[in-house]
Amino acid sequence: MTGHSDAISLWRNKERYAAVALSLRREDCWATHARAHVMEMQGRSKESREFLEGTVQDWEPGWMLACHNHWHNALNYIEEGRYVEPLEMFDNEIGRRARRSQGCLDIVDAASILWRLELEGVDVGKSVLLVPQKGDVLSRHPLSRWTDLPDLSPHLHDHFLSFNDAHYVFSLHRDKSYSCSHLYCCIIRFILYYLKIIEGGKEADAHELVRSLNGFVTSGPANYNRRVATEMGRALCEGMLAYAEGDYAKTVASIMPVRASIHRQGGSHAQVSIVIIYRI
Repeated sequence: MTGHSDAISLWRNKERYAAVALSLRREDCWATHARAHVMEMQGRSKESREFLEGTVQDWEPGWMLACHNHWHNALNYIEEGRYVEPLEMFDNEIGRRARRSQGCLDIVDAASILWRLELEGVDVGKSVLLVPQKGDVLSRHPLSRWTDLPDLSPHLHDHFLSFNDAHYVFSLHRDKSYSCSHLYCCIIRFILYYLKIIEGGKEADAHELVRSLNGFVTSGPANYNRRVATEMGRALCEGMLAYAEGDYAKTVASIMPVRASIHRQGGSHAQVSIVIIYRI
């Protein structure tokens, strides 16, 4: 009980300090972020949603955290079992900002939202118009929002954070532009690929990232992330890849032995919770 009461006191103080910072400068996006974290940890999704949406004109100009604060608000809706709004946030804010910034934090936020929605049983597909070079609209066809993520191939060998690696490997495997196996659908996919409207799947890149991570664990620089990757990061990524491929037995075998050290991968409690959700 002592630990629980200490945590409650910590969150209360954190929210109080955030409120003081916002009273001094309401555009302080970091203070907004801090308060959103407190509300998330305490399950105050409705209050958090109203707070973030009521102050969006203040914190949104802070471009470094704008995408992440939108991510926090999307979590509020998912917590309440509302899925249309997070998809709209992905299309209008999170995914768009990730593509524009190409920043790791924004990419991870975009991947995380799609991942969480899929774990809730939500179809993250969308419909777009196929417009050939002559301008004639052929048909509407479904695409996965995973194809909206920025190109992750430059990050296959980064290994800056095990947290990033885990999101990358899952996203690469989920980046499948078209799931229908009918002949007509395959033809449409080929046309889209040829016209460079979509990219092909990135399953091979997902496996390359895991191979690269194995090399990093064996002979990478002797830094903190190599220690974390050795302790749990490699197993986490292998588990993520197995999950994406439907090998749930391997997923459990990879993740369960390192579950007590998952927090070491990096990321906040809110961010790391995705691993707990998918493990369940």
